[in-house]
Formats: sequence, C-alpha cells, structure tokens
Amino acid sequence: MPFNVEDFSSNITKSGIAYTSHFEGLILGGPGSYSRTGAVSNILTSFGLDQGMRFRIESLNMPGRTLTTLDQQYHGPVRAIPYRFQQQPVTMTVILSKDMREREIFMRWQDFFVGHYRTNYDRSVVRGPFDTKYYQDGIGTVKIVQYSYPVKNASGTSGSSGEGYKAHTEIILEEAYPISVNDIQLAWGDEGYGKLQVEIRYHHSKELNNTFPNRSFFDRDRTNRTRM
Repeated sequence: MPFNVEDFSSNITKSGIAYTSHFEGLILGGPGSYSRTGAVSNILTSFGLDQGMRFRIESLNMPGRTLTTLDQQYHGPVRAIPYRFQQQPVTMTVILSKDMREREIFMRWQDFFVGHYRTNYDRSVVRGPFDTKYYQDGIGTVKIVQYSYPVKNASGTSGSSGEGYKAHTEIILEEAYPISVNDIQLAWGDEGYGKLQVEIRYHHSKELNNTFPNRSFFDRDRTNRTRM
C-alpha cells in the first residue's frame, strides 16, 4: 500500500499524540502510611508540603517493566518462558525550596531504614543511632498522572465550566521509598535554581487507564476460563 500523507494525518489526528510535559507526580503517603497503628506522622505535612509536592516534582519517568524468562527446550529452538517481572525504578527531579526542605524530607524518609545517626549533630548520647525500623513503617505511596490537552467544546474553545485537562493514565507505586537521594552540585558561578534527583524504588505498581477501562479482556483465572 503506497504511503498517503492524508491517511497519515487523519490517523494521527484521530487518536492525537501524548505530550510528555502534561503530568504530575504526587507523594500520597510517606513513611508510616502503611502502618496499622498510624503512629508515624506524615513528614510531608510537618514540612508544609501537604499537597504531595505536586508543584515541586519537575520531571520523572513513567515506569517500565521487564519480564524475566526461563529457557525451555523440548525440540528445536529454545523458548523463553516468562515467569516473573522486574519493574524499573522511578527517577524524579525536584525543585528545591530556599531552605531545601525537600531534601530533608527524603533524607528523613531514608532515616527510617538506616537510623537517625545523621541528625545527631551535637554528638549527644542517644540510643540506637543506627537502628532501623520495620519495613512496613518506612514505605509510602507515589502517584503519577498523565494528562491530555484541555477538552474542547463544540465551538472549539476550552477552559469553560466542567472542561479541562483530562487524566488518561494513573499509576500508583505501592510500597515506595527513596533508595537514592543524589548529591547537589554547588558552584559560585551557577545562577540557576536548585534541583534534587531522587530514585524511588517500589514493590509493584497499579495502573488505571481512563480511556480503556481495566479488566475488560484479560479477566481470567488460572484455568484459563473467562470469569462471568
């Protein structure tokens, strides 16, 4: 079939294109949010960032996934049988406040896993400066939302009542925590604003695609029978 510019343009216009600048990242819960007792307060609220740093997370990557396979051969070429998966970490860039409170938040989050030795600045005698808490007390939740351009009305304009950016994909990172808080380069000749790069690890993710509802075609049990 020969290439047709009009067909190409029509197909692209039909489903549109995704803009990677239309997103937001939110920290829904810090350390203690999984705790049944709720004994650990939310560090975001204590630092005045109770909106989950949605206005501070400048960039991040939508996580991918890699299948782990097992080679199996009966006859002929080897078949790679998927049996497990690995999810890629999320790296986010955070715009720093003048007091760098965002860095302190992530450092305190890590303190739940490696102890509070870092904050013992005056070398006072404290108990267990390198003691860690339970895994359940240190994990949190991160949310990623991908948006499209504002929905237009019949007149071709946008921004009227009830219209706006549409959330297409929502990803929840369960059991998340900052495994890496990168260094911040300071220099006299640098006139830019401060940024912090943080790598988030998590156990698994949950996704909701608002354009194509979940559980529509893969709702099967282990016996391969479609659930009614």
